[in-house]
Amino acid sequence: MGNTADTPQDRSVHVGRDANRNVITTGDNNTVTVGMQEITLPAPDTVDMTRELEALGRTLAALDLEPRVQKRIANALEEAEDESNAETPDRDVVGAALEPFARPVQGV
Repeated sequence: MGNTADTPQDRSVHVGRDANRNVITTGDNNTVTVGMQEITLPAPDTVDMTRELEALGRTLAALDLEPRVQKRIANALEEAEDESNAETPDRDVVGAALEPFARPVQGV
């Protein structure tokens, strides 16, 4: 049986590895305008973690999130800030502290 206007089509997209620098659109008669800008990240050892965590906290505080998600984010940021203020901070520990709260804010 072929697809007709009355038959829904499968619009799912499956990406085998990654879809970096791609725009994926499904549906009929869509128009997409994309502006991409490639950025270069600074070397990890040049980043002021405390300053970046403070900026991240301000940005996340401005989002309209559920109170329980806000609390998880605040706890994760506090843990990351504690580590970043250590005499010899471990960047991997900072990253690990932030990883769990990244899921609740994806797509916001």
